[in-house]
Amino acid sequence: MTTTPKPPRLPRFGLRRNLLRPEGGEQSDRVTYIELLFDLIFVLALTQLSRYLYDN
Repeated sequence: MTTTPKPPRLPRFGLRRNLLRPEGGEQSDRVTYIELLFDLIFVLALTQLSRYLYDN
């Protein structure tokens, strides 16, 4: 009697817990390009805000 392993249960609405990370645990500590892009956008927005607050 052979049992097949069940696929991992997805959270509600079929979304993974972390959409930007791969499913496998072996690459869980690597940063993706989209994460770097979001970090860059955040830093640029913070820089623009601080410049605006400094000038006014």
